[in-house]
Amino acid sequence: AKHPDCAFQAVNGGGNNAGYDMARLSSSVSFSDGAVGIIRNYWASLILPPDKTSDIPDIWNPDQYDKAVWRGLLCINFDMTGDTWDPAKVEGLRLLIDIYHYLHAQAWSAAASGCIVRRSPATTRPCTSSGSAPTASGASSSPSGPRRAP
Repeated sequence: AKHPDCAFQAVNGGGNNAGYDMARLSSSVSFSDGAVGIIRNYWASLILPPDKTSDIPDIWNPDQYDKAVWRGLLCINFDMTGDTWDPAKVEGLRLLIDIYHYLHAQAWSAAASGCIVRRSPATTRPCTSSGSAPTASGASSSPSGPRRAP
């Protein structure tokens, strides 16, 4: 590579025009122009590695950290803009990043959507017996088999 210490965050048409080469060459690909809730990485992870997809960093300000909301970022290569001097928020973010690194090391499913926090040719999707959308099932899987979220 001509510039091995350089990286770029890819955004192309709100992520709609992102492709394999763009994902391969970028540090991350923003796949939407704003937070899209529970389906945040569901569709993007069907064609791109989940550890390469990200949401819009400008809407994730560390000073607005809320554990109940931010845990949903574990299904993507999350990024954020800003900083905080609140020790509780710094600790919450540290724990979130530690969990992300743990899940990456274990190659486990990271969220109810089934998006895996690692590169894999197969992204798992939870099965539902109720006919509900798999994005809302709360199921995840691990190398040892299916697991139920608490």
